[in-house]
Amino acid sequence: MRFVVVLLGALALVGCASPPSRVPLGAYSTVPVAPSADQAPVGPAVSPVAPEAFESSYRISPLDQLRIDVFGEPELSVEDLPVSPGGRIILPLAGEIVAEGRTPAELRDEIALALRGYLLEPAVAVNVTEFNSRNITVQGAVRVPGMFAARNEMTLMDAIALGQGLSDFSKENETLVFRRQDGQRYVARFDLEAIQAGQAQDPAILPGDIVVVGESAARRLFSDALAVLPAAVGIFIALIQ
Repeated sequence: MRFVVVLLGALALVGCASPPSRVPLGAYSTVPVAPSADQAPVGPAVSPVAPEAFESSYRISPLDQLRIDVFGEPELSVEDLPVSPGGRIILPLAGEIVAEGRTPAELRDEIALALRGYLLEPAVAVNVTEFNSRNITVQGAVRVPGMFAARNEMTLMDAIALGQGLSDFSKENETLVFRRQDGQRYVARFDLEAIQAGQAQDPAILPGDIVVVGESAARRLFSDALAVLPAAVGIFIALIQ
């Protein structure tokens, strides 16, 4: 009987959807044109300037990896600290700090300022260990979420393909793309079904973009219910005959 209740609940939710995005379709048209490939920032491995000069002027981006050293305080030092998609980091005692858009030196000073309430003269060093501004991130209801190297002339469907396609629980019309441009964060919503049907344009995806495919809560609940009810169909039919 408990299994039947689970199945009935799943069936009741099949027609439901997770809360809709408040981002209107077509908002992508408001995103400014990005710099051309020869103007886009590159990592120190291919930069014509010395790595030290590059890193001193580099502006930290979401999903970069940082190393934070607080000298004499190993418990406050952090290796391989990722910058969140929202551009923030969280450190012991210092708490949440905005890292995006700052140089390593600016972030160093901000961390030291936050620690002055706990340490007399905090000495801090900030190093960028991974520069991810040339990557894209694909998250949400795809088969293999992850971070991937950006390619020239990449589109949204190309990005979905890097994630090996949509999962069984995807909500195609709730696909969001987050982009940072000229210090401003933008978001746009797309309908993958409309793109696949040729009814909407397949938009360009740029280095640093974050693609998030929405998930249908009803589909996942129904699938979970079927997974735990291998014999429930017979029981259910017997109850309603």
